[in-house]
Amino acid sequence: MKALAPPLRQIHLHQIFYDEATRAALDPGFVPMDNLANARPDWFEYWSIRRFFLGSVLNENDLYGFFSPKFRTKTGLSAEAVRQFVGDGTASRADVYLFSPVWGAACYFRNVFEQGERFHPGLLPVSQAFFDAAGWRVDLRQLVMSTRTTVFCNYFVATPRFWRRWFEVGEALFRIAEDPGHPLARHLVTFTAHNPAANIYQFKAFLQERIASFLLCVEDWNTVACDFSALPDPLWPAHLQRDLLVLDALKMSYVDTGLRLFIDEFDRRRSGS
Repeated sequence: MKALAPPLRQIHLHQIFYDEATRAALDPGFVPMDNLANARPDWFEYWSIRRFFLGSVLNENDLYGFFSPKFRTKTGLSAEAVRQFVGDGTASRADVYLFSPVWGAACYFRNVFEQGERFHPGLLPVSQAFFDAAGWRVDLRQLVMSTRTTVFCNYFVATPRFWRRWFEVGEALFRIAEDPGHPLARHLVTFTAHNPAANIYQFKAFLQERIASFLLCVEDWNTVACDFSALPDPLWPAHLQRDLLVLDALKMSYVDTGLRLFIDEFDRRRSGS
């Protein structure tokens, strides 16, 4: 008997808009997600995604993605490019498809929490305190992430099964941050550096943005990353990109084999010794 082909998966791609300017700039290939009210700007995209999950029933065979208005600017990708990459999922049947910008950071840093600490000082200890409070016994400094497990800006498409895990952790963060009586809450809502303009971002926003990477690193998920080397990354000059790819490969080899020599070589090359 001929084996049955897996069912086709519908791809639901949403893009959030906050005002008339971002609505006018929407990619027509995305489903518009209205956040004109912007009731909780402190939660950024999470507020819109949260409202979606609280009020929607997901099809278990389908894939879902939620993108900010800056998706095209940050990645150079259109909705059609995302849709073509994901396809109907019959080739890989992946749980998560990654479209992260600034891929050089995914190569250079050991993980997104180390990277976050560099650009948002104080994020790593706050993140560690949250995962400790949520019952995870993980030393964030020791996690090793590569471009296969790194997500920036929540730019990914995934199955409902993964989104549920993501939302579960996100809601744990939401409950603590929203509870003024919780000892960790004041740290989560503390403002931190992000860019020279102003410190208008709280730690909770940067931690929330790293939940997907955390889950992909500590749990078993099948991921497929787009050709990240073709994406723009203004933070890393072209002459360094070959070295970045070597760093990424060393981290992948360490994760695949568990052999210390790979992560030791990663550390040695990164330090320039």
